[in-house]
Amino acid sequence: MSTHLVNDYLKYILIKEKGVKADEKALPFITISRDAGCNAQNIADRLAEILNGKTEEDWVVLDKEILQQAAQELKLQESEITKLITEERSLVKDILLSFSDNYYNLSDSKLKKTIIDLITSHANKGHIIFIGRAAEMITQHYPNGINVHLTAPKSWRIDQLAKDHDVSVDKAEEILNEIDNNRNKYRDLFTTKETEEPTYDISINMAQINENQILNMILEQYRALS
Repeated sequence: MSTHLVNDYLKYILIKEKGVKADEKALPFITISRDAGCNAQNIADRLAEILNGKTEEDWVVLDKEILQQAAQELKLQESEITKLITEERSLVKDILLSFSDNYYNLSDSKLKKTIIDLITSHANKGHIIFIGRAAEMITQHYPNGINVHLTAPKSWRIDQLAKDHDVSVDKAEEILNEIDNNRNKYRDLFTTKETEEPTYDISINMAQINENQILNMILEQYRALS
């Protein structure tokens, strides 16, 4: 499947889900994207706990589970999925892969389609908090989603990684650059020249406000959506 076909498929999914019939209630979901060093896991876990206490639905946090499910569907190991996303590809490597029986499963196009299907399926069910995985890009035209972005100055993010990993500032900067590089490669899977930049309902500088304030901001947006 060509890059254009994958992009057309993504557009088809997004356009198909953009309109919600008047007699149907779209179920809410939340996406949280973040820059390296901005820890979203605790925020997502606390947010799910709060929402589970306020609603009768069971809110679930999904992060690496998306890749685990993709690996299961493609009959691959999660490490193989990660390698396919992050490794540098070359014409020679692609030619060699083409002689493999598993080449179709290892192709970028098949991986994209699988991840798109998984994320849109979860979004349609609602009551999901996605951490990363380009969920805000894939679901950007869904009217029932709240897109949150966590950011901070690079120096602040390096300091956070140094504390979290108990390493020097120099080592933390190396970790930050590697994380950002790998995430950019992942997002590139879903990006073409026609791809729209995602818009965020909330963009938060974590260096300026605390976790409780962040949760209150997201909950306020959730109440507005509801």
